Amino acid sequence: MVDGTLYLDTGYVSSMMRCGTLDGNIKKVVDSTEMPDEDGEANFSAEGWQGGFEEDTLDVRIGNEFCIFAKQGTKKAENGYIPEGVMQFMATVDDVTDDGYVIVKTDTQPERFPQIRKDVRYRLSMEAYDPGIYTDKLVPGNVVIVACKGIFEGENPVTITDVYSFSPVGSSPCQPNNGT
Repeated sequence: MVDGTLYLDTGYVSSMMRCGTLDGNIKKVVDSTEMPDEDGEANFSAEGWQGGFEEDTLDVRIGNEFCIFAKQGTKKAENGYIPEGVMQFMATVDDVTDDGYVIVKTDTQPERFPQIRKDVRYRLSMEAYDPGIYTDKLVPGNVVIVACKGIFEGENPVTITDVYSFSPVGSSPCQPNNGT
């Protein structure tokens, strides 16, 4: 709880660069079955928090990661909303393999996430695929938006190990529709 407001875990980790200074600290940890009711309380162990990258969010430092929390009762706290601090990029499907992976290639480098490079092939597990409103199969040439933690392994293609989800562009009202 911060400034009389309860914040809920979104399940996402921020991929944005952070300064080392926390804006606030967790002063008291209550039982995990309780809801915090005073400023500075949490029902989990954490060091503290920084203001999030968008309104109604906080990035809470848990271990070596900043986990994104959203103000209770806001759209940002709803399941399915992907906060701005989560690494996201658009790519074109290059191949769908027989062993449960999709290979995508980036057309442009996202401005906010320089870790994703132009003209690089990335390997994603099909377990993270969300077709959204589309029922067609994923095929080469489809444009997808990828939301991930940003942990990379290997090269050509680079495997992204922690993919939250990827789906066809425009398959959700929370996504861009590729200019159409």
